Amino acid sequence: MLKVRLSITFSLLLLVQLNAQTENESKQDESFYNQKTIDSFKTVYASGNSSGVSMSLDILKKSLIQDTKLKGDNLYYGCLANHFFRTKNDSAIFVINKALNYYKNNEANNILDEHLLIPTYFYKGKILAYNKVNDSALIYFNKALDLTKKYSYKWKGYIKTGIASLHLQEGNNKIALKNYLSIIDDTTYLRIPRNPPTLYNRIGLLYDSFNNLDSAKYYYNIGITKAIEKNYTSNLFALYGNIGKIHKKENNLDSTVYFFNKASQSFRIKDNKNSLNDLWNRYYKAFNEYYLENTKNALRESLLVLEEITNEISIDSDSHSLYNDNYDLLKIIYSNQKNTAALQEIEERKGNYLEAYYKKKLQSSLIDLDRKYETKQKDDSIAQLKKDGINQAVILNQKTTINWILICLLIIIIISAFLLAQQRQQKNKLKAVNLEQRLLRSQLNPHFLFNALNTASSLAVQNSPLTIKYISGLGNLLRSILENSRHELISLEEEIQTLNDYLNLQSNFGQKFSFNISKEKSIDHEECLIPPMFIQPFVENAIEHGFQNTATKWIHIDISQSQNLKSLHISIKNNGIPYSESLLKRSRNHKSLSGEILQDRLSLYGREFKTKAYYKIEDLKEETGTLVNLFLPFIKDI
Repeated sequence: MLKVRLSITFSLLLLVQLNAQTENESKQDESFYNQKTIDSFKTVYASGNSSGVSMSLDILKKSLIQDTKLKGDNLYYGCLANHFFRTKNDSAIFVINKALNYYKNNEANNILDEHLLIPTYFYKGKILAYNKVNDSALIYFNKALDLTKKYSYKWKGYIKTGIASLHLQEGNNKIALKNYLSIIDDTTYLRIPRNPPTLYNRIGLLYDSFNNLDSAKYYYNIGITKAIEKNYTSNLFALYGNIGKIHKKENNLDSTVYFFNKASQSFRIKDNKNSLNDLWNRYYKAFNEYYLENTKNALRESLLVLEEITNEISIDSDSHSLYNDNYDLLKIIYSNQKNTAALQEIEERKGNYLEAYYKKKLQSSLIDLDRKYETKQKDDSIAQLKKDGINQAVILNQKTTINWILICLLIIIIISAFLLAQQRQQKNKLKAVNLEQRLLRSQLNPHFLFNALNTASSLAVQNSPLTIKYISGLGNLLRSILENSRHELISLEEEIQTLNDYLNLQSNFGQKFSFNISKEKSIDHEECLIPPMFIQPFVENAIEHGFQNTATKWIHIDISQSQNLKSLHISIKNNGIPYSESLLKRSRNHKSLSGEILQDRLSLYGREFKTKAYYKIEDLKEETGTLVNLFLPFIKDI
């Protein structure tokens, strides 16, 4: 009985103590959960310390629930977005949009809330960049950066890094470099151990891409120094390897071996197993083994790299660079061994690799186009929904005329739907034509590519002095076609250079047929713009179908301005089979896909620039051959 009484007494005392503690906490809550506390959190978050505020999410949530008059929803959702960023990407987008909506609709009168937009815009840019929506990501990064001119922000360097990274992905290397260089004086950003080596490595890579090798080495060396100073060794492998590659370009073999060896020594297999860095490390070892005359070991490592990189072809530039460097090493080894069969095999494998690589790159470009198009459609739909919501609110407020307004609105909706359907149908048609013309401009003729690679292989086996010139010409042509395919318009100078490279290769440097490209002196070939890949199909057609049983073969291309000064006239002549005879040899049911796409492209550009764009093909009157007259809009770069 005594034990029972003591137990009851202890329980009652415990209940009294807990009740008193709860009352004290409740009083503390009432004094703690107020606007002053929320504003103090806002100050911390606006300065850039979002992680510190994220730890107080429960306090924020409880404050806003207890008192609906408190203003802090944009802060709460901004912190929640940062909390979700690494694990729940879709949730992060949802809550950060809620934060922006709260700012726009409820809290736009507070300067502190406008300050909050810096990290909010920044995190939305990061999420969009993570999802590869680069255009929208860049907009939000720039919004955040513009606000840093008005308000201080602790992590401004991260915004510029995000902008630079997006420009780097889009191939805008000069803009990327400018942004990276602007960060080297940001002491707050450089205080984090991993940031300096990464930053200086990227700056070095960009200078390397501009062939400014001295500046590249300078920044690589700073990166190595900072990595050692801050005991952050993860980037040492890349930094040493990149300096070694520069010395390789400069034919400083001793220095190349030294830095490749330093890279291998800093390589950590546990962090890089089955990665691209692992393959680079194998290549460095193979190169060093070859330099030390251990050809057997060098060949084994190099073949392993070749096998791995061709099993899963990547369009990443670093992966492509590794393939080319490793291929060059194999070529040197087999050439020294005079192993003609092995040389021919790796040439064939390179041809297959290039075909797969460019095909995958083209597919990736088309996917990016589709993604951008879908994103735009979603944004348009959201904007339309908001507009409809505003219209509905106006209708509800005008009760006296609601019936007439509904009738009018119904008529407007029916007409709008009809017009929108027609407009969307036209947009889809233009989109399809645009994608087809991008595909036509981007693709390389497989027949020409295989012939070119076979010719290069044959020249290499014969040790012909034209080998290097031929491969260099092919490389220039591939690069210019891929570069031009990214733009709607290029300069006439670029188009002429691409045509010149193409005809040089097709004519085997003038051995198969002669050609010349002339231009009217009054035309400024740098200011005059032209859609890419319009002239090449006609030239290709002349080579494939026109030059049959012709002894002395020639192609003349003449570029002039039409009399009305609105069109660019391109005349393409050849002394092959006349066009009328060529038509008779083809099937009557044959339809040229490239011809249909050319017609669509001409129609599209003609409408856009309000000038007739067309072509005519006819027989030469004074001699045997074919004449093509192509008329394009005369466009000047303003």
